[in-house]
Amino acid sequence: MLETAAVDRVKHPRATPGFVVSHGVGRRMLCVPLSFTSDRTLTLAVVDPALAQLDMGEPLAVMLRAVWESDPVADPLQSEMTVLTALRTSFGRLPLKLYDDAFGLYQQLVGSMIMVFQPVVELDQRATGVSVQSFEALARRNDRELRAPWSALRMAHDWGDRFVVERDAILVAKAIHSYAEADAASGWQGTKPLSVNVAVRSLLSDAYLNQVSKALSEAGLHPRTLTLEISEQDPITPEPGEEWPQEPLVYFHNRLTTLARELRISFAVDDFGVGYASLARMAELPLTQIKVDRAVLHHPMALEELALVARVARYASDQGQTGQPRTVIVEGFDDDAPVSLSEIFRLGIHHVQGYFSGAVASTTLRELDPAVQERIASLVRGDK
Repeated sequence: MLETAAVDRVKHPRATPGFVVSHGVGRRMLCVPLSFTSDRTLTLAVVDPALAQLDMGEPLAVMLRAVWESDPVADPLQSEMTVLTALRTSFGRLPLKLYDDAFGLYQQLVGSMIMVFQPVVELDQRATGVSVQSFEALARRNDRELRAPWSALRMAHDWGDRFVVERDAILVAKAIHSYAEADAASGWQGTKPLSVNVAVRSLLSDAYLNQVSKALSEAGLHPRTLTLEISEQDPITPEPGEEWPQEPLVYFHNRLTTLARELRISFAVDDFGVGYASLARMAELPLTQIKVDRAVLHHPMALEELALVARVARYASDQGQTGQPRTVIVEGFDDDAPVSLSEIFRLGIHHVQGYFSGAVASTTLRELDPAVQERIASLVRGDK
């Protein structure tokens, strides 16, 4: 039967969730490909599966593969959500009961996350001028994780706007409340600005914006403290069947302008260099910050791209339209970056975010150690 399965596998492409091998009378084996590496396939084989299992058909294979890709023992909540999301992406619409169950599970999953804060460092050639300019709130499943739970966060896009808006609403409220507590415990004079990621679709939702206002009021934070970062990987386009009264960028520009005026918060573009119509977004949207993705640092023309971003950031102020140029922040800088801090600084970019500062993202707000300040200043000066 295994030999037959090996032969049959060639007939069934990877897109096929699973297949059944028969031998003799009443002997069956359910084969579900779980993972693929080069020319080898790892397959789960269930000998003589119950007829009820076979009656489930493809959904069973999709569920088994999703269970394999998750960790139901260590993280049953995310594992169950992974299975439901696999069914959603494989078969589209699901029964309403299953959809509602998934929404409740996703609320629990996102609600279980914590927020940590990574500093944005202001560069200077003097050690005393090197300081923390602001913080970005980052989601984590627990305080031991160093990376964002991307798979859990991205699940929302497989389910649609309701999940995306709910995810962002939970996380922004959690970020604002956690930041207010960390700021009160820091002992610093004055509150540093805070940035939080947001999806384009959430900014079109009044429910999300009401949550932002409510959280700011409850936490006692002034709205000017908050900057919402819009990812470049998010398209600014209407959904199928949705009509906007103006061209997408014009409509979204007017939306942000109204929100900035009414809510008194700021907006930034995040992940520049990896998404949609970057220059158009930078030039046409009312942004106070431009955050450059770390991928740009490893591009063969990194310095040219950074210089272009710096010019676009200064354009409005050079034309006398605003008093200050937009702040440019280079994300993900580390000691392995082929572009040096002195080169970045000479381009007029004075803010960098990454683990090079020695300050890992934490639930507390910390000042830079004097030795770190001196080290960064030395790198900015280009000392050997």
